[in-house]
Amino acid sequence: MMPDPIRVLYINHASIIGGIEINLLDILRFGAEGGFRAVGVVLPGAGPLVARVQQVGVPVYYVRYHAFRWHNPLHYARTMATLVWHVLHTRAEVIHLTHHWLAEFAVDAQAVARFCPWLARADAVVAVSQAVYHRLVEGGVPGTKMHLIYRGLPLPALAGEGAGRRTLRDQYSIPDTAPLVGVVGRVVPEKGVEDFLQAAAHIAQRLPDVHFAIVGEDECGGAYRARLAEQVRACGLDGRVVFTGFRADIPDILHDLDFLVLPSRSSMPEGLPGSVLEALAAGRIVVATRNSGVVEVVRDGVNGFLVPCDDVNALAAALERALRLAPHERRRMEEAARESVADRTIENQVRRLGALYRVLLAKRGRRALPR
Repeated sequence: MMPDPIRVLYINHASIIGGIEINLLDILRFGAEGGFRAVGVVLPGAGPLVARVQQVGVPVYYVRYHAFRWHNPLHYARTMATLVWHVLHTRAEVIHLTHHWLAEFAVDAQAVARFCPWLARADAVVAVSQAVYHRLVEGGVPGTKMHLIYRGLPLPALAGEGAGRRTLRDQYSIPDTAPLVGVVGRVVPEKGVEDFLQAAAHIAQRLPDVHFAIVGEDECGGAYRARLAEQVRACGLDGRVVFTGFRADIPDILHDLDFLVLPSRSSMPEGLPGSVLEALAAGRIVVATRNSGVVEVVRDGVNGFLVPCDDVNALAAALERALRLAPHERRRMEEAARESVADRTIENQVRRLGALYRVLLAKRGRRALPR
């Protein structure tokens, strides 16, 4: 007789949809593979993530997050009381917090120092990359509490969905014969989008048929996109760059791109961006900066090209090298891209999460480990 699934309540830091949230949705869908099920997702308020969670059939609960402040401790008390109510109401056995800092910014030394005392109080801390794992241990999180569980991907969808389609090309009238290069992710300065456009200007002078796409939401309410649009005009890239805003059809878009670029700056250490993993799974060559966890999956000259952070000239040179690959070299690297993430399945991720949940519950005497 199979034991009842472990009841897990997820708490997410925001109601937006980014790489972390996409992975969370996959965990909700595939949790049964790991022997657990989500009894709810706690969010700070309304947002696009709400409907996506509900579509999966998981309840959404709300709480306004307030840290403790001496001048008004009641805000913190309300936050904690609401969280406790949700835990009791859902009869959750495990509380799993997902936070962009743990996934992306834990390699920031100052942030590690600030949060380590708090993290040390958790029963377990899951790192998404070796870079995050080692920095947290170096920062003071007990190694006995650290667990390395890579983000999993729905590989069949990424490998096949969108193949042969021309999602962006049709929408923006980009010729099928024109190479299309893009960045995918949150549109913020630290992601190096301005560096990407400078590199694009260099490429446009040498390869006049290349087009460029910036896929993602401007988190500055449109102000940053306006600044980028002005840069496009100043660089003479009018008609060559498209801004798509937020897109939910990333598998289709990845198959429409010829190359993915991750130009993240040194001011924003990456854990291991989902866009890189998804692009590799879709068989796309990645041109990226040597940023923290990125070097764990992108191998220079094998499945992509790596350049120093904040070096626009090196970024442009690597991108030009990718665009000038001979057809047989490109096919070899695209196959290597797929193979490099072949074991990073969502099924593997949820199985490892389920195993961790069971160990934690056994330590508390709540459940026995399976024989």
